[in-house]
Amino acid sequence: MIVLSMELRMKNFIKNEKFKLYIIFAIYLFLSLILLIDHKIWTDEAQAWEIAKSLSISQIFAQMKYEAHPTLWYLILAIPAKLGLPVIFMNIISFVITSISVYIILFKSNLNFFIKALIIFNPTFIYYSSIVSRNYCLVILFLALFSLVYNQRFEKPIIYTIIIALMAHTHLIISGFVGISALIFLFELLRKKDYKHMTIAFFILLVSFIILALQLVPAIGNCVFIDSQPFTKETLVSKIFDKSIKISSFFAMNLNEIQSLLLLLVILVVSTIVTFINSKTKGLILFVSILTIYLIHLAWPFVLSERTSMIFAIIVFLNLDN
Repeated sequence: MIVLSMELRMKNFIKNEKFKLYIIFAIYLFLSLILLIDHKIWTDEAQAWEIAKSLSISQIFAQMKYEAHPTLWYLILAIPAKLGLPVIFMNIISFVITSISVYIILFKSNLNFFIKALIIFNPTFIYYSSIVSRNYCLVILFLALFSLVYNQRFEKPIIYTIIIALMAHTHLIISGFVGISALIFLFELLRKKDYKHMTIAFFILLVSFIILALQLVPAIGNCVFIDSQPFTKETLVSKIFDKSIKISSFFAMNLNEIQSLLLLLVILVVSTIVTFINSKTKGLILFVSILTIYLIHLAWPFVLSERTSMIFAIIVFLNLDN
């Protein structure tokens, strides 16, 4: 009887969706580990590690005027780098951080099983954030935490505010998301007449943004990655189509200029409408986020797939409860 009971429980567990999710998670971890072992470290990855290893904390902050990045990722890398650990630990860190985010998608969201599988085996999660060790993995993590706390933001206003404040220190590409999320939350607290938490949230965000500005404002005149070419009507039109092609290539290859621009508009409009139906606030956050990413790309001399993949990540995490 005991054996039959154990067999019955095992069969029920195997049929359970959670078991299937554990299988998917295990496959994800296995494939990512294979990619991690085979990964050849890129120049920008190595540069971040060398900065974290060779410079003091104050020097890391000073170096950001040439990097145009917040220091948070470099400070995290400084722990294993200054301990003399092998450079592979940099990739292990991004792998662990992204795996936590994937776990949230699989086990904490209301998406169906097949959609979850399609999402996590997208290049955003299985390669660009997990294997390529850049600060994009931090964006993924804080988006995941944001999605977890969002529906309880009025019960946990300080935690929610800290998540937004820390997300600001991940990458400039997420600035639109951070800015509109912060403004909306402060307005929501004001409308609820929760002046105590509104004041605390405002102070946390203000301090965070001041610290961020002290790091990034000097980069405007020093960072070689910021395009200093003046905008004219001709260059603006050229940039619009050029960036459209580069960004849309993440979603579909071999499109011409008009097709690429139309694809971006479809992604922006359709994803915003779908999200807006679920939540007007989230729809606004998504619209501003994607639009900001595109505008930043106009002032950037190149477009990278791992940066563009943040569009996909934002759409996913804003709709985890949809």
